[in-house]
Amino acid sequence: MVCPDIEGSGGISRVVRIWRNGGIFSKEKVTHISTITDKKVNKGFYLLKALISFFFLLTRWDPLVYVHTSSYNSFRRKSLFILTALIFKRRVVLHIHPTHFHQFVLGLSGVEKILTRVLLNRIHSFVVLTEEMRANIRELMPKRPVYVLRNPVNMDEMKRPEDCKRACNKLLYLGWYLREKGVYDLVDAIEIIVSKGIAVSLDCYGTRQLDKLRSYVKRMQLQHVISVNDWIDDREKYNALFKATALVLPSYSEGIPNVILEAMATRTPIISTLVGGLKEVLKDGESAIIAQAGNPVDLSEKILKCLSDAGIRDKITSNAYREALDKYDVSIIVKDLSRIFQQLRSSP
Repeated sequence: MVCPDIEGSGGISRVVRIWRNGGIFSKEKVTHISTITDKKVNKGFYLLKALISFFFLLTRWDPLVYVHTSSYNSFRRKSLFILTALIFKRRVVLHIHPTHFHQFVLGLSGVEKILTRVLLNRIHSFVVLTEEMRANIRELMPKRPVYVLRNPVNMDEMKRPEDCKRACNKLLYLGWYLREKGVYDLVDAIEIIVSKGIAVSLDCYGTRQLDKLRSYVKRMQLQHVISVNDWIDDREKYNALFKATALVLPSYSEGIPNVILEAMATRTPIISTLVGGLKEVLKDGESAIIAQAGNPVDLSEKILKCLSDAGIRDKITSNAYREALDKYDVSIIVKDLSRIFQQLRSSP
């Protein structure tokens, strides 16, 4: 299994870590090859070392090669491993995490476009997160099997401590501090709410361009209500979810984010945009409150709706919790993954 460092902070690392803790590694005899890490190391040397390890593994036996990828540089890194596996005539499964992967492929040009198409057409099968992704990948590679596998959440880890109570009007953001994640729209929405004289606070935990976001918060004179922090470990993240009045994810593009599943599992009210894979996870007024992407005014209105209406909070959290328990618990996902492995072993 080729993917980022399992102990990393990224979404793919989180998914594979839950798989491992759910027992799939021991059950299916999985050997992990880490292609990139959050640790302070030379990234080029780290990748080269992984390739060498991968090469020697392929010389010793005939494994199924299972590759996790995002788009852009993530896929470019993984292409080295896919090419190596194909040279050794090994079967490769590509697990695609972002919903926009097909757009990434269609947007390529020149030599990279030709090489990418050649690699993808030689991959044995694909795993994606949603039915919409399956349809998009089938358009690109109509002759290849495409399996749908939801992201997992470990419901057993999500039990609320008895002494942990939800705060009043405390919002939570978990994710990258990039404009396309909608975090700047969230800051603007908070400014609108504060300007109306309504008391609210926002705790942000994430990575990428932290200083840039802090500067924007300072420029908006919102330091007294918005805190911008580094990423936190799993236990701290769960406690933050348990204490928050609501989780806000105003992203422009998503697969099936781990933080959404974790909010569902911790009965944390969700305010989110309905983009990418979220369209197959959340329902407006049933399991979440949905805001328009890129619209701070609408986002502020949806936040106020959530904060002021305990009835809607109770409704969406109860429905979302049942959905997580029935569809996304790791025990269910591991069984689904094992069935995919069985079908791959029996297919030509």
